[in-house]
Amino acid sequence: MKRHIKNFSAVAWFALSLLGLSCSTTPEAPPSNDLRGMVYNLDRMPVSDMTVSWIQKGINVGSATTDLHGRFLIPKVPFGPITLSFSKQDYEPLVWTFHFTQASQVLYTKIANKDELYNLVSDALISRDWSRTDMLLKRIQNLNQNDEIGIYLHAQELVLQGNWQEGVTLFQSLEKGRPLSFPIEMTLADLYQYRLKQPEKAIQHLKLALKVRGDADAQQRLLSLSKKP
Repeated sequence: MKRHIKNFSAVAWFALSLLGLSCSTTPEAPPSNDLRGMVYNLDRMPVSDMTVSWIQKGINVGSATTDLHGRFLIPKVPFGPITLSFSKQDYEPLVWTFHFTQASQVLYTKIANKDELYNLVSDALISRDWSRTDMLLKRIQNLNQNDEIGIYLHAQELVLQGNWQEGVTLFQSLEKGRPLSFPIEMTLADLYQYRLKQPEKAIQHLKLALKVRGDADAQQRLLSLSKKP
């Protein structure tokens, strides 16, 4: 009887040893913490309703939406390299990899929207900074290949560079079966009359402009051009 008890004790000790070995070799979960951050635009105003996604190996493993103050929280994010993607309509998409190192860390992210890009292009055109203009227009195009304001700004750039016919062609590409706006029709009238020396086409665009909106100066100009032989 004593021998059986001794054998049982040996087996129990061996089993517990294996259990201890198994427990000691189980990898511990890496330390983690809630990841907090804030998203704001170029004017430093908070951006609400932006989706912030935590990406691992191309897979979305967690996400959050910014609140009214641009704040977001993603729970249980392990310390180490983290990749986040930011997305919202009419905002530039952003993918950012950084190191999450401590619980008190707060991620501040600045992202431009289309209206801000339009304003930046306008400023670059005023200063005749063509390389910056082209870079900003490319960013607008990446948001929407057929963005009409982007096309309009590009046409303005061509005109300012002296590429008048190219500018006219790009302005007219905006027509798409509907009347152009009064400013664009007047711009085309200016280009045809003063730059391309084609008064008959200037008359055509003055008439189109007046269909969009009555204007005494445009009417007087049309009468003056029409009287010329």
